[in-house]
Amino acid sequence: MRILLVGPASPALVSALVTLGHPVTDDPADPEGYDVVHVFGAAEVPPGPLVVSLDSTEAGRHQGFLPDAASRAAHLREARTCAAATRVVVPSDYLAWEVAHLFGVPAERIDTVPVGLDVDRWRPATRAVWAARLRFAGEGPLVVYVGRMVPEKGVADLLAAATPLRNRHPGTRFVFVGEGPARAEFIAEAHRLKLDRAASFPGHLDHETLAALFGAADAVVLPSRDAASGTVAIEAAAVGAPLAVASIGALASFVEPGVTGLRFPVGDVDAIVEATSVLLGDPGLGQTLGARARVAVHERHSWAAVAARTVQTYAFAIAEGAVEPLPVRAAPAGNVLAGEPAFASLVNDAALFGEDVVELTAVDARADDPAWTAGVEAARAAVRAEAERAAAARETAELASTHRA
Repeated sequence: MRILLVGPASPALVSALVTLGHPVTDDPADPEGYDVVHVFGAAEVPPGPLVVSLDSTEAGRHQGFLPDAASRAAHLREARTCAAATRVVVPSDYLAWEVAHLFGVPAERIDTVPVGLDVDRWRPATRAVWAARLRFAGEGPLVVYVGRMVPEKGVADLLAAATPLRNRHPGTRFVFVGEGPARAEFIAEAHRLKLDRAASFPGHLDHETLAALFGAADAVVLPSRDAASGTVAIEAAAVGAPLAVASIGALASFVEPGVTGLRFPVGDVDAIVEATSVLLGDPGLGQTLGARARVAVHERHSWAAVAARTVQTYAFAIAEGAVEPLPVRAAPAGNVLAGEPAFASLVNDAALFGEDVVELTAVDARADDPAWTAGVEAARAAVRAEAERAAAARETAELASTHRA
């Protein structure tokens, strides 16, 4: 199939598509034509089977509000683009809920295709990891946050958790990586909490340093109140870092409690302390969770895997053809994402991947509050089971060696 790309497509995705044998063009008048149109973001689209990729929504970027005329216009462009789409591609189950809720797109038109990552770039050298640890942690435990310095990322919640964590784990250091309009405010808050020597704000870090920092971390903590794609969690997991994340959006989609990390309720400082403390106090558990998360990233988020799923979505769109546009909804006043779920499950590509179709459902956030606790217990049980299997294997080998002797 030949694909017309509209908008800023990832060069890595384009390269992976071509490698799979699917030529691409960005010219609607290309004499060789095209079989399917893939639009990235909100845009005017040419005719034909249409796939639209959204990695966030205007309303989601403003926590459910459309604060001004420019924001309402951006929301309307998104609504019109999605209304014309044969398929809408999103990076997480949570964003699938947003698209269905905001734009009325039926569940059967939405495909969740994971965020792509060049997994080979997230393999820091051991020497670089030790250098990062020496630079940022010294001899104590190391907690890392990476993200924009804005209130909705929950930085203030992690700062509030810092002193209780240091009381439990003396010498703990905190690194807050990123830039943003609230950075100076957060630095002032760290000073007010007397965390000057315990918390550092290095701003933006280059890729090599960031990968090494993830490798050095005893816990990567993401207390965000807004997580449409969860890219930072996926990058940290690619290195094998232990994760503790807010149970919201794409973070909840990616982190399975007790399997690939720990989760805590959004905005719950006490739960942040507890979940992070578990990772700091049980390095073996953190390493096990990080190793599992790394395997999950390599299996689901490599560009080859993402391109393969995207091609299957193209095939579905081509088979269905252009669709009658949906009616465009007018945005209501107030919070247009009121009642959003902490986590929603949507598997809607049965024809592509042979999976069961599951209705889009909202889960009461309160029901997810103890998730990190259950996750800790399950993870520890799994670590014990693995240790017991390893011990049994060693015993069997020793018996065999004795028998041969």
